[in-house]
Amino acid sequence: MSNAVMGLRLKQQLTLTPETAAVRKAVAVIGPGVCARTAPGDCPNPFLEEAAEGTENGETRSEGEDSASEDTSRSDLDFSGNGSSSSADDTPDWTEWTASPATLHDSLHEQLLLLGLSERDYALANLVVDALDEDGFLRQPLEEIQAFAPGAEPGEIETALRIVQTLEPSGIAARDLGECLALQLHVLDHGTPGRELALDLVQNALSLMAARDNTRLLETLGCSEDELRVAMELIRSLDPRPGSKIGTFEPRAIVPDVVVRKEKKALGRQHQCGNLSADKSKSAVRGLFPPGTRW
Repeated sequence: MSNAVMGLRLKQQLTLTPETAAVRKAVAVIGPGVCARTAPGDCPNPFLEEAAEGTENGETRSEGEDSASEDTSRSDLDFSGNGSSSSADDTPDWTEWTASPATLHDSLHEQLLLLGLSERDYALANLVVDALDEDGFLRQPLEEIQAFAPGAEPGEIETALRIVQTLEPSGIAARDLGECLALQLHVLDHGTPGRELALDLVQNALSLMAARDNTRLLETLGCSEDELRVAMELIRSLDPRPGSKIGTFEPRAIVPDVVVRKEKKALGRQHQCGNLSADKSKSAVRGLFPPGTRW
């Protein structure tokens, strides 16, 4: 696959640098003169023997080798995939490398791989992840999940659930809204204002908060109105559907506030259900057209 994608070949070759080529040419020029002066000596140097034709042929070969090596290096760095050594089937399909949209379950499975769990704990945790809905809640009882793991004890399924609840986003794998909010509160700093009271509220009096019965909330929790207000603001800042933020979302159509249509020789304005009132949309649309436009 790497040969098909990159189109590179690993090879060894000898390439002359410009300095080395200049030295070789200088030696070829002064070589015959040096040989003529050293030839009468008693100890001729065998490396300075006169070889005019051989030198010219060597220069020709070196230049040819340089050009051939340069062409080879260029062909090695050709990523177009049109080389003679590669066939049409080896041309990479770049569309196959497009990342698929990540889902909540994919994200949780990847996080489980990083925890270094044993094979058994990893398998049980994956069962819990597969049982989660799109919002990240565990709607199925643990007994039903245990049916897919013969031989697993109830305590092991509970342990797998606790492992999944430590993953991101916080509040995942909760069995109800109170547990979801409590999981998110547990990961907050202990010094967060209203944290302890908010935990007591979501675990014991969440129905009273939904009913907006502040009088009974004050009696049940035994706190002041200011403390209750801080705790309720902290709870409202949490995410009741932590799993819904991970995954793909379908694009929503844009609904215009005003639609202008041409009717015969005049323009007709139709007010939609948007943020602008009828009077504001009328003045805004008229400002877009030149004065004297018929409506």
